Amino acid sequence: MQQKASLTAQLNIFWLINCLLYFAVLLHYFSYVDSQDFSFDYYVFLSLSQAGFVTWICLILLPVLIYQLSFKKLNLLIITFFFGTIILFLVLLDQFIYSQYHLHLNWTLIQMVLSPARTQIFSLTIGEQVFFFLVFFAVGLLQYYLLKLSNAGKKLQNNIFIFLQAVFFLLFIVMQSIHVWADAVYEPKILSTTELIPWFHGATAKRFLARHHWVDANNMPAGVASFGKKNINYPLHSLNIKALDTKFNIVMIVLDAWRADSFAKKITPNVAAFSENASIYHQHFSGGNNTRAGIFSLFYSIGPNEFESFYKMGRGPVLFEVLAKQGYKSGAYTSASAVNPPFHRTVFVDLPDFRPTMAGNDSVERDRNITAKFNAFIRKSSKSRQPFFGFVFYDSAHAYNYPPDFKPLFQPSERISHLSFQSDEQMLLARNQYNNALNFIDRLVGEILVTLQQQSLLDKTIVIITADHGEEFNDNQSGFWGHNGNFTRAQTQVPLIIYWPNQRKQQHINYPTSHYDIIPTLLSKALGVTNKVKDYSLGIMLDDKRQRQIILMGSYNNTAIYSPSRQQFAVTNALGYFQMQDARGKVLKNTALDANMIGLAYQQMRHFLLPRKL
Repeated sequence: MQQKASLTAQLNIFWLINCLLYFAVLLHYFSYVDSQDFSFDYYVFLSLSQAGFVTWICLILLPVLIYQLSFKKLNLLIITFFFGTIILFLVLLDQFIYSQYHLHLNWTLIQMVLSPARTQIFSLTIGEQVFFFLVFFAVGLLQYYLLKLSNAGKKLQNNIFIFLQAVFFLLFIVMQSIHVWADAVYEPKILSTTELIPWFHGATAKRFLARHHWVDANNMPAGVASFGKKNINYPLHSLNIKALDTKFNIVMIVLDAWRADSFAKKITPNVAAFSENASIYHQHFSGGNNTRAGIFSLFYSIGPNEFESFYKMGRGPVLFEVLAKQGYKSGAYTSASAVNPPFHRTVFVDLPDFRPTMAGNDSVERDRNITAKFNAFIRKSSKSRQPFFGFVFYDSAHAYNYPPDFKPLFQPSERISHLSFQSDEQMLLARNQYNNALNFIDRLVGEILVTLQQQSLLDKTIVIITADHGEEFNDNQSGFWGHNGNFTRAQTQVPLIIYWPNQRKQQHINYPTSHYDIIPTLLSKALGVTNKVKDYSLGIMLDDKRQRQIILMGSYNNTAIYSPSRQQFAVTNALGYFQMQDARGKVLKNTALDANMIGLAYQQMRHFLLPRKL
């Protein structure tokens, strides 16, 4: 019993020393930012909390768990030594990577190092490789002596360490609680600070707090849109905006979950009729398979992997800055709540009149309400003769919903639950329900198009009709329904119809395009921006027929790199593990990671990161 207590004390001392070492390394990250833009006090306590939590997991919980699972055959000290060496080396390596690229170490980077693309991404000399090996060896040697040093204090009472662990646990709870509060009320100094901490995941509870009226979901602190802009290198250079001789209005109509093959005369007759004098993009892809990724890539023209950074900085897209400088009035109307995903703090943060929630008991009522408000916005703007940008976002297709008094075109039209996709008959009902919802939305879109015509605005207005993502009905026989499941065409290919003023004939575009190409086209062709597209976008012009080498796509948990020419995906999960898939989402087991795809994706994901701080 005494021997067991001594061993426990030795391991506790070893944990405490490593905790302090980890804490010291974390403190150094603060040198990479301007401290006035961050909460230094919060960062210190957060670093201490993270150090205590990570080292407790790695040096106490995991070693003991592995020791027990081995039926006590493995040496507990050796297990602890191994974890101590790995965790300290990884945090030192992370600091080096962060100092170079402002990225934290993750499994994606590790796979890149191990892939054939490593020579395109990282260029390490033999001397540098030897240096990293020597650092690893030195860390191992340090841990060995720390373990021996810990043996000298093993007579200390374990109650001391139980108390210290309880303090660290309480500190961890307090720091997470502060993050919950900061995320709910949007406190940028707190949220931005957390980006410095490697492998930190903050708790959130916006919807819970709003539901209980503990926070105001519509609250937006003054000045948040301009906070932290210098911490994101977007755009790369200040925009040069020339005066416009003609200012065309811009109307953007987006349908949630509208898949490409559901743009058809029978399903969406009003949009189909309107497209007879418009350009139709038959190979158009969203930047993701869910609303957050799709809308973010549409407005920012940046990979959805950057959403959290822009959210924490409260940085809106350059589109609305350009519109304001050109004297446009902007209005945005969303049926689904813009609180989650938090578009009120990202995409529309620079629109002072934007309301993130719309009145209505369901998607049908909300869709009708946004149509009425949008039509009123058009009429008011037309009367004032001020050029305008208008955005409207419909939700009923996402909910497979239409009014009780709506005569469904697609039969049988029996309502079913999203949880009932168990037979071909039920799948037919689900698809009919979805198509009827689109048919209902099409009528609302038709009302907007009629309003534009009645106000004699079609010769003065660019009209864009598209979707945030697609919707799957087990198209590939892989058991996927809905969206946010994979990156196949069913979930990521969407319609794109663009009408240019005075366009009198239909144009068909059959080469691949993406959401990333829309904003560059608008800024360059309609809004007077003369910068190179790469200053503010990952895309190219829509009329550029060059092959898109890759298209970055995102979901809430995964990132995909799509190669249109090869029709293959490199898909990574939240931990960064890559696998190659074909166009139907089937894993290509004998296909190696494509070095060119990975290298290009890495360049794009780093495109708007701050340059290395010297």
